[in-house]
Amino acid sequence: MNFIFFVLTGCISGWMIGKIVSGKNDIIVEIISCVAGGVLGGGLFSLLGVGGGWLIGLIVTVSVGVVIFIRIVRMIKGSV
Repeated sequence: MNFIFFVLTGCISGWMIGKIVSGKNDIIVEIISCVAGGVLGGGLFSLLGVGGGWLIGLIVTVSVGVVIFIRIVRMIKGSV
């Protein structure tokens, strides 16, 4: 049950941040950004030794990860 909560909350927060940062992608790109951002944010926060509560910590982690992921993709594509 916790895994399902993690995935759903991560997808929702990733989708919201994806809309704020990029705004013009379809749902498949948003889901990929969400998953990649969640992994990137989770890895970054664990390296820094930072952890938060369930919902707020998860939203912050995925949000930071999605923003970083989208910025990296834009730098690679040359559209910063």
